[in-house]
Parts: sequence; structure tokens; C-alpha cells
Amino acid sequence: RLPDETTILRFRHLLERQDLAPDMLRLVNDILGAKGLLLRTGTVVDATLIAAPSSTKNADGERDPEMHRANKSNPFIEPDLVAERVEKMKASIRAKVEYPLQVLKRQFGFTKVRYRGLKKNTAQIVTLFALSNLWMARRALAGTG
Repeated sequence: RLPDETTILRFRHLLERQDLAPDMLRLVNDILGAKGLLLRTGTVVDATLIAAPSSTKNADGERDPEMHRANKSNPFIEPDLVAERVEKMKASIRAKVEYPLQVLKRQFGFTKVRYRGLKKNTAQIVTLFALSNLWMARRALAGTG
């Protein structure tokens, strides 16, 4: 049986009040690391949650001036083979970094953050990353992988 909504809400509030989400993630990662199921080397990627306007409907009617879109390709420039190889290598690394984010979106439906405060949002995302790590290691933990 699944717990009712009130039980889940109380549990979430307990995680937030006691700041237990980081401890939960650390424990999950320690268990997976001890079983050899967690990547322990690599580059740190900054994914800090920050307060930002959600659209142009803010007080000034403008987007964040530092926020911009990059043009990924220009069909008028001849490709440089050395640069193309470097970009393929970068894409391979990005794919490994972005897979946990894909799990959050597809498996847990985490596609949009409602602004409920940085503490609540941080607790939610840290908890989801703990669940995501367990989900990605589920076959190995069940003994089938």
C-alpha cells in the first residue's frame, strides 16, 4: 500500500526541517559506492538552484540580461575536423552528465520547479537525486545486472 498524501507531506516537511535530504543522498551514494555501482571520479558540474524570473511577466517585463541562447551550428562555416572530434568528445561527456537529469524528468516527472523557496526546492531535488541513483542501479542491486 502507498502512504496517504498527509503522510508523504509530513515526511517531506521532516526532511526539510531537519535538513535530512543531503544525509539521505550521502547514505545512498555510500551504499552504491561500496557495491561499486557509483561513479566516483569526474568533473564537478555546478547545478546550484537560484532564484530567477520565470518569464517576461516579471516587474520589469524583461528577462535576465545574462540569460541568452547559443546558436549551436552555422551552416555557412566549413567544419574543422580537429574541432569536430573535440566537440564529439565533449558531447560524450555531456551525455554522461545529463543522463541523471533525464531520469529525473522521465521517471520522476521532474520537469518544472515551482518556486516554493530554495530550501524546499533543494530538499526536493536532493531527494530526487538519491532516488535517481537507486533507480539507475536497480538491476545491479536486484542481482540481475
